[in-house]
Amino acid sequence: MGQRDLAQNDYLNDRYRFADMCNGILFGGDMVVRPEELLECSGDIVYHEGTGRRKIIPDKVRLWNGLYLAVVSVENQAMVDYSMVFRMMKEEAIGYERQWNERERELRAKGLLGKRTRLCWKGKGEIFIPVVPIVIYYGTDKLWDGATCLYDMIDMNEALAPYIMNYRLNLFDYHNCKDLSVFKTENRELFEVLSCAKSEEAMDTLVYQNEERYEELAYDAAQTICDIAGIDITLIKRVKEDGSEVACMYKAWDDHRKSGIREGRKEGVLETRVESIRSLMKNLSITMEEAMDVLEIPKSDRERCIKLV
Repeated sequence: MGQRDLAQNDYLNDRYRFADMCNGILFGGDMVVRPEELLECSGDIVYHEGTGRRKIIPDKVRLWNGLYLAVVSVENQAMVDYSMVFRMMKEEAIGYERQWNERERELRAKGLLGKRTRLCWKGKGEIFIPVVPIVIYYGTDKLWDGATCLYDMIDMNEALAPYIMNYRLNLFDYHNCKDLSVFKTENRELFEVLSCAKSEEAMDTLVYQNEERYEELAYDAAQTICDIAGIDITLIKRVKEDGSEVACMYKAWDDHRKSGIREGRKEGVLETRVESIRSLMKNLSITMEEAMDVLEIPKSDRERCIKLV
């Protein structure tokens, strides 16, 4: 698991963000999944592949409303994975198989599963928890251009379509979301920053026009946003009276921009000095050191001038 994946996993440990992610993606921002209804659930799924065993670890799994409503799995992707349809089909099937096997173990432990009943108990009257996997695409280089359903990936005669079950991804690509205000937690800022990450001008507009929202973000959320978006700014952690850790992303971005402007100005002055040195050396037939003396260039800048001349 890469650094970005780890950051996303920790970020979604927060029940409010996890619930908000589900509500924003599945229910248009309506408060359907409530944080207090979410329970921890193991995300480890082991399945057999040939003679070996392979483990799938979804980024975050929560149990919602006890046992009867849903297990929501959030699968994070920062790059387009063209096999995602197959991966999620397998992961969803394994989720149901795991429930099936757990039920079998429960019955065996209670002495209700004998040799004759082992095969016949499965099916009738057994109720399983729905598995709802969500694929979130965080890529900044391009829109998701992979398949979104099984039909996109198979060579199929149209006459056979009614007999081949289609599998569709619950895919969220923030590029296609027209209203990010459906997210009520830092998820909104996360997707906003991702949408502007490739343009400093767009980031300027976003941060400066929304100063109030970017003035105080949870520190771990602000750090995750920067990690996922690939933005190199220095966040200063501040501990509030209630013990919560926050960071001012607005100030961090503003400092970053001002530093860049200052560096740009320095580079501009340096280029002008280098051209002047070359001109004096050519027109007056003097050495580089003599030219720098004439221009009164500080000793601290002379080494860089020498390298550029």
